[in-house]
Amino acid sequence: MNYPNQQVPQPGFALGYGQTPFNPAQQYAQVPQTQFQPPVSSPSQPLARGTLDDFYGQPAGGGGVSVASFFKDKTTGMLKPVGTRLDAMIARNVTDADIRQQTDLQNNPKTYKDGRPMFVMVIPLAVTPSPDFPEGEASWWVKGRTRDELTRAMGEAGVSGAPQAGALVSITLAGTRPIKNMQPEVLYGVNYTPPQGTQVAAPAPEPAQPAFQAPAAVTVVPAAQAPVAPAPVATGGISAEQQALLAQLQGRQG
Repeated sequence: MNYPNQQVPQPGFALGYGQTPFNPAQQYAQVPQTQFQPPVSSPSQPLARGTLDDFYGQPAGGGGVSVASFFKDKTTGMLKPVGTRLDAMIARNVTDADIRQQTDLQNNPKTYKDGRPMFVMVIPLAVTPSPDFPEGEASWWVKGRTRDELTRAMGEAGVSGAPQAGALVSITLAGTRPIKNMQPEVLYGVNYTPPQGTQVAAPAPEPAQPAFQAPAAVTVVPAAQAPVAPAPVATGGISAEQQALLAQLQGRQG
């Protein structure tokens, strides 16, 4: 029902005497416009601070397929015949970054009975590209008896310390050693040839043997000796096969 003097509210005006008319556009224009700021997420744990020694002491790159896989038949998973050999060249100098603590199958760190950590040295190798090493790279995980064999081979070559870049190594499958309640240990023979120009230690002189003294009444006649064929001469102390490998790998890296 409409009354004669009743005012009908009009859009845009407030009802009450003396009030300012309502303007929706003006109200929305007064709302300050702010730029969207994405929420800042903080790390769940504080970030560690490191030193240069920490940075350069991080584990180095793996360096390709493990050498151990080369000595296993890809079809049967069994070891290849004893005497199988891999010739390679050490790709770079071995540093502290190549020393890692050994782990078990559950990735738990391994230690000796007295609590000392057990370490492995991962040596990067350059090898001839093949189906076993498509990228021409390999990683040689040295530990246990292989470490002792490498130390022996380097000592026999007149050098010591960490393996050096450019050195040639021949790794030969020598057999296995049974271990109680564990997988047999694979044994390797190692030959190490230092890089060309390396200063090697002279071999220790053998103890002098006393001169033979013949009895006065006996005349000593030297026995006839069979002629000995001359040994093949190797340039730089390495075999012809190693020379070919060195030339190939150096040409590929150049």
